[in-house]
Amino acid sequence: MDEFQTNIDATDGMLEPCIMDVKIGARTWDPLATEEKRAAEEQKYLSCKKALGLCIPGFQVYHLATGRVKRYSKDYGKKLNEKSVKDALRIFLNADSGLSRALLVQLLSGLWAIQKWARTQKTLRLYSSSVLLIYDARRLRSNLESKRRIR
Repeated sequence: MDEFQTNIDATDGMLEPCIMDVKIGARTWDPLATEEKRAAEEQKYLSCKKALGLCIPGFQVYHLATGRVKRYSKDYGKKLNEKSVKDALRIFLNADSGLSRALLVQLLSGLWAIQKWARTQKTLRLYSSSVLLIYDARRLRSNLESKRRIR
């Protein structure tokens, strides 16, 4: 039986999708890459890749206070370093409106599942792999507003 990779729209049904592309790993080229490709890849997102083993090529977020979308491009991502990547995560998570424990648990549990799989499987090598972090700002806004009304 042939296996096929299928792509799905992970944002289907979301009204205000917030999406962050996180490239995992310090090495972003495959073993058959040319020297030119390796050299070019080595220079991309240098600060984050060396210090953290990841980089953020870009993301979009709907700000809870305004409902407006803001996109952060690869140019923004290339300027991130070990300290400023934390600011990027705060922006993406809408932390200025209050961190949502439920959102953090949901994102972290997905990341832990990927980590567990990557550590236990012995068949594949991951090069230049991305993890997409996705949530719906509209749902997050509703959840945070409900909690404020309860207090």
